[in-house]
Amino acid sequence: MRNAQIEIADIAGQLDSLRHALEVQIEELRARQAELADQLRTVQRSVAALDARPPAPAPVVAPQPVAKPAANEGIPEEILLVISAAVAAFLGKSARVRSARYMHEGLSPWAQQGRVFVQASHNFAHHE
Repeated sequence: MRNAQIEIADIAGQLDSLRHALEVQIEELRARQAELADQLRTVQRSVAALDARPPAPAPVVAPQPVAKPAANEGIPEEILLVISAAVAAFLGKSARVRSARYMHEGLSPWAQQGRVFVQASHNFAHHE
């Protein structure tokens, strides 16, 4: 019988130590839960502050490039009339535009400078 009483006392002591260990763990978990609740509130305030900001400006959309006429399309008559009027204003008399064409982008600036030099060398006063 004495062995039975010792065993029951041992079991009761072990149960008390387990209960105490569980209570300590429960307190630690409650403290951790409180920390997590504080962190959650901080995150919620941050999200609310982000929602309160004015919306970001819309991205700037580059204008669509103007469609370039195909190589086989001619220059519209209105444009030719404007070119003729500009030449007439420059020369001081009416002039006939014999040809006009669109310049392609991407040409060499050296070639363009050469054309400017050649065109500037023409003396219109001698060709009257």
